[in-house]
Amino acid sequence: MLPIKKIYVDTRHKTPDSISTSDFTIVLPETVTLLEGAVCYVDDICIPYSWYTITDNFNDKIYVWINDTINNSYAYYIFKIEQGVYSGYTLTDKISIAFQAITQAIFTVTYFNSRNELQITCNYGNITFKILTPLDLATKLNGAWLGPDYDVNNTCHMNEVLRNMDGVSKTYYNLNQNQYKSGYLGLHPVRNIYMVSSNLGNYNSMGSSGERNILKKIPVIANPGELIFDKVTSSSDYIDVSRQSLRTLKFQLKDSLGNVINLHGANMSFSLVFEIMRQ
Repeated sequence: MLPIKKIYVDTRHKTPDSISTSDFTIVLPETVTLLEGAVCYVDDICIPYSWYTITDNFNDKIYVWINDTINNSYAYYIFKIEQGVYSGYTLTDKISIAFQAITQAIFTVTYFNSRNELQITCNYGNITFKILTPLDLATKLNGAWLGPDYDVNNTCHMNEVLRNMDGVSKTYYNLNQNQYKSGYLGLHPVRNIYMVSSNLGNYNSMGSSGERNILKKIPVIANPGELIFDKVTSSSDYIDVSRQSLRTLKFQLKDSLGNVINLHGANMSFSLVFEIMRQ
């Protein structure tokens, strides 16, 4: 017989030294020692969709190179977009305000709802510009960037949102353009949540980047402000916890890039269900 069949986890009961409601520790009131062949399922998951489209010091910056072809002069800007939850229209408005405030209203930013794309157009034919891609940022525009200094290892760019990524064959990567067209805007930066633990399970799962401590992949099937619910859907979706002793449990919620998701203090809950795997 198992000493316990289910543990209910709620971040309202996280330890005081927990970092957040998505990076937390739970201490059980007693030690639970599991038997040979014990497995665990993560069930009854309830997570609030409370992260932002744009987050400070994560994906809030647009890097722009501008060329005045008549005067043969260059300008370099880093636009910071206020964090928050955005639609295509509201994000376009924020980007428009950022461009106009710094570049004296020479740009027009337009949103196309039918394609969920935005377009940035310079109103002067002698001005060309480029939104720097991740590769541009890594090389500082092949050494041509003379604007504000930045850390190439922590650029906090919003190219994922704009779909302004390297390796896509579109004309807006050309330095000699006065119009930029985004890709399909990525207004949902987290599509799957990965629940990980450093001390639960015997690491018999693997992520696409080689992670071995993923307990559960949770699809985001809700809209901002709603609750994400997820349950066990497969009998093979178990975690091997054979002969483990449980008292202090550590959990994190991460995105596909390994970043801890910021729930902004909203609490989440789930259940750990235990059984003996029959041979």
